[in-house]
Amino acid sequence: AARALAAIAEPQSFPPLVERLHTAVLDPAAGICPRSVKAALSSFRLEQAQQLIPSLRHWHPEIRFLATDIIRQMVRRRSQNEPGPVLAPGDLGPELSELFLTTLCFDENPNVRAHAALVIALLQDSRAPAALLTLIHDPLWRVRLHAVRALARRQCPFQLTEIARCLSDPHWMVRQAAAKTLC
Repeated sequence: AARALAAIAEPQSFPPLVERLHTAVLDPAAGICPRSVKAALSSFRLEQAQQLIPSLRHWHPEIRFLATDIIRQMVRRRSQNEPGPVLAPGDLGPELSELFLTTLCFDENPNVRAHAALVIALLQDSRAPAALLTLIHDPLWRVRLHAVRALARRQCPFQLTEIARCLSDPHWMVRQAAAKTLC
């Protein structure tokens, strides 16, 4: 049913799917697969992302992560063939952009921080480079890895210097991503 709703992409089916996502995370006995619901929600257009704001502010870290990842996939699909930042300030809306730039890049869940990196890198906002810089210096290597990969999509004044510093990162995958990003 979730796949069918995703194929139709009727905007009115988005909120009930978000409710199912919450149920899947909060009540594992319900028998709902969170990945299936997430995949369905990711198939919708980016314009629906505004309805995930309550999920991005939810107390449960897994719900925040899934909502962040849904928006990341929506953004990735939209920007597949476009170099550089492709999200104008109005594309996500001011409240959603603000959440990514000021809250999600500091979230206690490292998966939220990591998956927010691509969205932040594609935002046409003067605060995006500072948020990416925060993520590049994150204590967890997974977050640094996603941030370095996301920088390949953005031209920033600090980019070359910061990516060059990542070439000496303690984790080999971050070093490898830095080398690929520089290339």
